[in-house]
Amino acid sequence: MALAGMQGRQCVLLVALHLGAMRANLLDGIEGFGGFDLIFCRHVLSDMTGEGRRRVLDGLARAVGPAGCLFVGEGEILPEAGVAFRPVAGLKSVYVRGPSSVSQAA
Repeated sequence: MALAGMQGRQCVLLVALHLGAMRANLLDGIEGFGGFDLIFCRHVLSDMTGEGRRRVLDGLARAVGPAGCLFVGEGEILPEAGVAFRPVAGLKSVYVRGPSSVSQAA
């Protein structure tokens, strides 16, 4: 639903105040950045080695909250995710942490 006029701008500004972005080398780990509800890691993992993807996914699994979601690039398949993440049925490129989180996020 699109918001019209000034109300829409106020909504966007309110949301922007609560968002943050950061730059990090995922291979170095992201410990200390805190917990996240959503992680967007689009078109990053496909250029890594299998071992690199496993390390990064383990770190992301520790960083995302219990009902949080990981968004990857369209077409990226994460066989290395193992038990760290599970795909959400019916949603391309969306993963949740561990098998117990699938029903919560779906």
